[in-house]
Amino acid sequence: MFILHPYLIAISLVSAIAYSATLVGIHKVLKFNLIFALPGLLVIMGINPLFNHFGVTQLALLQNGNSITLEAIVYGLILGLVLVTTTNWFTAINHILTRDKFVDVVGRVLPKVALLLALSFRFIPLFINQFKKVLHTQNMIGQGPTTARGFTKIRRTLTITSAMFSWTMENAIYVSDAMQLRAYGTHKRKLYLPHRFDPRNWFILASIGILTASVISVKLTGFLSASFNPVINVSGITTHRNSLVTIFGIAAFALLANIPLLLRSYDFFLHLVQRRRSLNLQKDYINESYRSK
Repeated sequence: MFILHPYLIAISLVSAIAYSATLVGIHKVLKFNLIFALPGLLVIMGINPLFNHFGVTQLALLQNGNSITLEAIVYGLILGLVLVTTTNWFTAINHILTRDKFVDVVGRVLPKVALLLALSFRFIPLFINQFKKVLHTQNMIGQGPTTARGFTKIRRTLTITSAMFSWTMENAIYVSDAMQLRAYGTHKRKLYLPHRFDPRNWFILASIGILTASVISVKLTGFLSASFNPVINVSGITTHRNSLVTIFGIAAFALLANIPLLLRSYDFFLHLVQRRRSLNLQKDYINESYRSK
């Protein structure tokens, strides 16, 4: 998001799509990008030249005197790719950063905030399930808003909303009473940590820090710069061609962006090895049983 270099954006986009495909499947990722991401990219790419008229390469002249330039179109394309890339990374985050992990991270520093978040995360699915039950009940007795029109639909919708507000307050009272009965707040709270930092985690964290520092250092030296006003000036393409520093920065970023995919591939490989070992043990047990008989 902060380095608008075409090479880095392309690497990040490919890495995000590949990693998301290992989580939710390639078909879902392609469907999401074709239905949502690609139209957003085209919209940004088409709107940006109409409002930004910087650049020296004029392609067309509008009736109001403004011009459509190549630099504005390329800049809009870069911004659209950044949006698509960020969206794909957040798709992966929604599957990896689960509620228990998020609460575990926040609970180390802000335990009360972590408790509030845990209650909120728990409340959302409960609220949705209760809303479906109330809506289904109202539809079964012929009082649902889906079959009504006008003021009748508004009245039935307000009835369901009132019932949900009552249920919400009642549920909050039940939770509060349950916490008091469990003596919450009467003594020092103990923090339960299901996740532990092992040497592997420290190695990964150090690798991320080193690679991130390397990319930032190359960026600060100007070998990963990208500007589109008034002319397109991109390191490795128009300037600093075949520079070892630029190649080093791109390689460091490629490795950084693919750390999640490498870790998932490594875990999948270990899973296959363990499964094969388990199958071999089962075969040996069957053979030994057959021989003993």
